[in-house]
Parts: sequence; C-alpha cells; structure tokens
Amino acid sequence: GYKLFYTVNPSLPIQSWKSQHVQDNKLTTISDLTPHTIYTIRVQAYTGIGPGPPSDPVKVKTQQGVPSQPTNLHPSRVTATSIELSWTRPSHQGENIISYELYWNDSKTQEKNQRNIPEGESYTLEDLHPNTVYNLWLAARSQRGEGAETAPISVRTDQHTPGAPPSNIHAVTEDSESIRVDWEPPPEDKQHGDITYYKLFYVNNSRPDTDASVITISDPNKREYLIQNLLKWTEYRVWMLAGTIVGDGVKSDPQLVRTDEDGTYILVSFAWKYGDKAFLNVRYFHIYSVRFAG
Repeated sequence: GYKLFYTVNPSLPIQSWKSQHVQDNKLTTISDLTPHTIYTIRVQAYTGIGPGPPSDPVKVKTQQGVPSQPTNLHPSRVTATSIELSWTRPSHQGENIISYELYWNDSKTQEKNQRNIPEGESYTLEDLHPNTVYNLWLAARSQRGEGAETAPISVRTDQHTPGAPPSNIHAVTEDSESIRVDWEPPPEDKQHGDITYYKLFYVNNSRPDTDASVITISDPNKREYLIQNLLKWTEYRVWMLAGTIVGDGVKSDPQLVRTDEDGTYILVSFAWKYGDKAFLNVRYFHIYSVRFAG
C-alpha cells in the first residue's frame, strides 16, 4: 500500500505531518482541510518488509469554500417580545461573508422559520411571543453558499402583562346584599406568563369607574368570589382583570347586576266600578308595609 503525508508546515520532520494509509490504490481524497491554504504532500510506498523513501514534495492550494461555523452564539439582551443575538465570525470565512442565515422555532408552534440577515456580529429578532422558549441557530453565507450551522441555543422571552381578561366571567345576584362572581383564566396564548392574581372591580352604576371598589384575589387558583355588604335593590357594574409578576392585564367589559329587593311580597288586586265602567289595579307590596282595615 501507500502512506500519504500532508502538512501546512513543511519545515517539520515528516514524522510530525498528518498522514493516512491507502490500501493498494493510486487515488485517495484528503478531507477536513482548511480552505484557501497551501498544503505540502509526500507519498511513501511500503511492502511487507517495510516503507520505501517518500516522494518529492508537492504543494497544493485548497480553494476558497463556504464559511466555517460561527461561534459563541448567545443572547445579549432579552425582552418579552425580542431577543438580541450576538456571535463571533467564523474562523474560516471562505470568500467574504455576505450575510447570515438565522433559523428559529418556538415551543408552542414548533414551526421552523428562516431569515436572511445582514453581515455583522449581532441581530435583534422582534415580534416574538412573551414567556415562550425559542430555539435559534445560525450559519454564515458567502458567494459559494451557506456554511455549517451552529448548534441550537434555547432562549425564553420575558413574561408580560396578560393580553386578555379572565374568560367566562359570570356575575349574578346572590341575595339583596351580595353578588357572586365566577370566572376562568385568560386564554393560554394570551396569559403571557404565570397568572399570580386577579382584581375584581365593582361600583354603583350611578357612579363613575374611578369610584369603584377593588378586591385583589391573590390566589391564582380561585375561581369565584362573593361581593357582600351591597345596597339593596341597586344596580352595580362588575368587571375583572388578571395579572402576572409584571403587572395588571387587560380589563374585561363591565357586567350590570342588580341586587334583590328585601322582604316578602304579595300580589294585591283592587277592583271597583264607577258608573258604567269597571276598573282593576294590580300592585306588589312588601308584606311588612301592607295594612288591612277591618
């Protein structure tokens, strides 16, 4: 067979050169070389007794190829809706780098996205979803094509305030002095983080929103609340919001609820005749306010 020696520093002794064996063949390929680099090559034949003398050296220059892999890809700044990425240029740029290809997907849709971005060492990806894990990777591009991609990195965007109010809010009269409210969390894709509290607002419908009483419900697993000590037979506006560690989310539309009247009622009808006309009057009365004459 043959033994092939190659190096970029021919001043070294041949025993220090890189080498590969070739089994009884006169053709082979040397791989994993550096682009745009001069290599010195010598070939040595051998038999079962041992190797012969190496050939005279031959110099070959590799062509410029696609760029090698960028390094040190990392997030330099993260917000609820953006990720700023930084990296180091490839050590072997081939023919000059003209741009980069940025790839990403998110933990919710798993849909692969790709964007050609300008040549440089940083880029900010915007219009992202809050509190979402993104997998991102990068490759450099030259005139000859796209180079090796970096390994993916995972980055979670920051939490944000909820983008929707609690859902399925129902406010109903419990009795003459209380209203019961029940609800569900905001839709999952609108929570934008971990729901940590709810706020319940209520106010006499004759008053402005600024006069509303606010009840903070610190248990995010709670799903109902009884508003008490209200005025009897009074109309109230009731609305809610959900919050994360960042702050309050979107308020719901108000619901109108009237507390009950108090006491027990009877239906009383009065009939009389005046001339040739008959009259009928029907009224509700509180029992405690009706007096019957003998």
